[in-house]
Amino acid sequence: MDHKHYDIWRTYQAAWEDVSSDERRLLLHESVAPDCTYSDPAVECRGTDAIAARIERARVETPGISFVNHEFRHHHQQCVAVWRRLTASGEVDFVGTSFGRFGSDGRLVQISGFPQPVQ
Repeated sequence: MDHKHYDIWRTYQAAWEDVSSDERRLLLHESVAPDCTYSDPAVECRGTDAIAARIERARVETPGISFVNHEFRHHHQQCVAVWRRLTASGEVDFVGTSFGRFGSDGRLVQISGFPQPVQ
């Protein structure tokens, strides 16, 4: 496994977890380029402020969420992560796959998420 890219990915995912707005922005600054594009089925946006707003909206909808990765693969400055999203009580409410592209400075410049609700 490429630990450098996985560490960046986990830093990005940590921004989705139960942290303050200031900590979220710091985590995004460390892991995401300022003009990064983000998309999932509900939204498409660009920039760390818009990504932070998307995360905060998701956290209001489902407080206490966290992520566990099952697989992370990387090649040629891009990655795929297979994950589960956990509720505050530890139940899996979404499974998904996300794709990322890294820029020359190592931070993410594109993120596309493909979540699937667990029935």
